[in-house]
Amino acid sequence: MDKIDDGIRILTGVPAGQQHKDGSFTKDSVFDKVQKRITEFTRTARRFGKSLDKDLPLNGKDKKNDEEENV
Repeated sequence: MDKIDDGIRILTGVPAGQQHKDGSFTKDSVFDKVQKRITEFTRTARRFGKSLDKDLPLNGKDKKNDEEENV
């Protein structure tokens, strides 16, 4: 075993995958699945952050009141 990619294939039975020029990986490879999962986590975190952002007060004040004071 010369590269980590070889180890991934041996341990999982799935090729690690090669990265393409556009940043994507070989379809259905381990790296492709990891990239898709990270993208899913990122989208979920952004949605969660946006929902928190509109519900949480800023510096102990309501966001609505804080926006009115800055006008």
